[in-house]
Amino acid sequence: MCNRFHIWAKPYLARWRDGTRRGGKGYRMAIEKVAIVGRGAVGLLHGTVIAEHLGCDAVEFVMDDERFARKGADAVMVNGSPCPIRTIPASAATPVDLVILAVKGPGLAGALDTMEPLVGPDTKIMSLLNGVMSEERVAERYGWERTVISITQGMDAVFIGGELTFSHPAPRAPRARSRRPQRGRPPRRPARRPPRPGRRRHGPAPRHRRPRSRPPRRPRPRPRPSRRPPRRRPRPRPRPPHPQSPQAPA
Repeated sequence: MCNRFHIWAKPYLARWRDGTRRGGKGYRMAIEKVAIVGRGAVGLLHGTVIAEHLGCDAVEFVMDDERFARKGADAVMVNGSPCPIRTIPASAATPVDLVILAVKGPGLAGALDTMEPLVGPDTKIMSLLNGVMSEERVAERYGWERTVISITQGMDAVFIGGELTFSHPAPRAPRARSRRPQRGRPPRRPARRPPRPGRRRHGPAPRHRRPRSRPPRRPRPRPRPSRRPPRRRPRPRPRPPHPQSPQAPA
């Protein structure tokens, strides 16, 4: 595990501590202190993953003073072990490098007030709420230069009765395989799928796919009416009556 947590942001979102901008497409900013507002399934999962990278002293949960008096001392279990991350009231909070919002939609207004002592001159704010409107409300309060557009997915966290269970944190991007061939083996070429018939991708179609040039079809001539008179069927001859029938002659 690395001992530092980094965040990649857009050019207008990230700055270094000395106030200068560096880098090309994005700027790399070191995160050393993280505060999470919301100690639910999403908040506990992300806090556990960040604590594995930075340590338990680098991340903390923050609650408003009223909620902290009611639930601050509650024991929380994560995959069968007690959660080592501490929880502090908002009155004892100090500015951090990154603030993560992991509350429900109705609690966003209260969370914006709770996180006010956490926001410093270089603090970034990341919202993990459902939907796409939470970033706009964060930017209205603290500005777009602090807001980091983010999304979280690929989790199976379940939080019931003060115990969190999960097995799949947010998946990391797969590493690109090296194209260097292994020893003793020729380089493997990727198989190319033939194009579908009648579908051109780049350039003219191959010869075996090109349609053959055929002459235009001539219209079929209509059948001419026959000059012969219609053939008449012969009338059926009457059969003689049966000898035992009453109509038979005596």
